Amino acid sequence: MKSFKLVEEVLPVGYTIELLCEAHLPQTLALRNNSKIRTAFFHDQPLAMEAHVKWFASYVDDADQRVWVVCNEEEVVAQFSVYDYNPATKRAQFGRFFISPKYQGLGIGKQILALLRKSLRKNDGLVGLWLEVKPDNCPAYNLYIKTGWVETQRTS
Repeated sequence: MKSFKLVEEVLPVGYTIELLCEAHLPQTLALRNNSKIRTAFFHDQPLAMEAHVKWFASYVDDADQRVWVVCNEEEVVAQFSVYDYNPATKRAQFGRFFISPKYQGLGIGKQILALLRKSLRKNDGLVGLWLEVKPDNCPAYNLYIKTGWVETQRTS
């Protein structure tokens, strides 16, 4: 069992990182179902609130899975998660990452990735994160490459 925490060292003033809670679900579902965002997911069909709540319940019961939201004073700006922690390798998967279209292109994604790397290494001893990205998701792929991720495998 692994518990992850984050330190908010690199986010702009006025932004916070919080563990996902039930109160965030309407906003995260609306973002997840946004046509610009959902097409980046492997399961890219819109979700109903019932399915979103069911997913949230399974997340809450899984000690090796953490989902965070980045918020400003008005709304949820982004979501990301770390899961499938392997204590033997000290590696985990990063995913479920999306940024509201309203906030894309402002550098928030880069800041989140920098925070994630630094904080999880320092506070939790993680030595590696891995992720999967759809081949046609060029904005995400480019963000990952720009922030130091290395492509290790490509499948069709």
